[in-house]
Amino acid sequence: MNIVLTGASGFLGSEIVGDLVQVEAVHLTAQGRCEKRLLALADRFSDCRRKLSLQRSDVREPAPLPDRADVILHAAALRSPSSADPDELYDTNVEGTKRLLEAGLAMGCRRFVLISTQAVYGTDGAPWSEDAPVCPKTPYAISKREAEKVVLEADGLEIVVLRLSRLYGVTPLVRWGEIPGRLARDAGRGEPLNIYGTGEQRFDLVHVRDAARAVTRAALGPLNRDKSLYNVGGGGSYTINEICQQIAELAREHGLPPVVVRRDPAHPDGTYRHLELRVDKIRHDMNWEPRVSLRQAMEEYIACVAQTRVM
Repeated sequence: MNIVLTGASGFLGSEIVGDLVQVEAVHLTAQGRCEKRLLALADRFSDCRRKLSLQRSDVREPAPLPDRADVILHAAALRSPSSADPDELYDTNVEGTKRLLEAGLAMGCRRFVLISTQAVYGTDGAPWSEDAPVCPKTPYAISKREAEKVVLEADGLEIVVLRLSRLYGVTPLVRWGEIPGRLARDAGRGEPLNIYGTGEQRFDLVHVRDAARAVTRAALGPLNRDKSLYNVGGGGSYTINEICQQIAELAREHGLPPVVVRRDPAHPDGTYRHLELRVDKIRHDMNWEPRVSLRQAMEEYIACVAQTRVM
């Protein structure tokens, strides 16, 4: 089976590469726009060279696809704050998806998997199931919802859309600037953990290794229908306070300085939020289950910062 993966040089994409190169019957063409990261992937998976081809490509100016692709996994996207240029987001996330889909149809690709986001649901009404109303509120979320429409309206191939909750986890491309990585990094530096508002905001966290497994299942497994939409989350949600409590316990176990929590109740991000996906459907249809617990993931973060102390 020949698979093309876009966004291979990203946080999630690089973990998908690691999963797929272990599948004997797969040859993977992994596309990414960062040459340095592609070289790092080549080194990381050097023992899988016969199964892996790396290709520098940008969805706005894509490199030619290989002569044959049975499955396209579209993980490339422009991630950005709400203040980003909507036109750039549209060109990358919507038009880029159109171009890739058209190329796949032209070559007779049989399945197209789009990586989307829980942000299409908005911020109200959680926990969300797949039939919940969508209400994207940021330019990024709007662009991803438009990309979903592009693929779900396509005919001639199987479509899978995966809506992912917040990705986290320690990998070579760990996101230290985002929660919970930022909090773990601050604990390793002996800095206060800054909490906005009450700390009772709830986040759905899915470990990047679990998300990669879901994408692999979507690529290789049988489908119940030609067009499928699945949530991919951690199976629940956690408050900022709960995350900080685990960090404090683990920091103590690893000999880090005592954790100090500093609260800012007046910060605009302190308003109560509840972000959570229901994952019953993907559990039933694909026999997928999140495996990495918050405790295990935070143990990896704290062990990492305890070793380095300089991130």
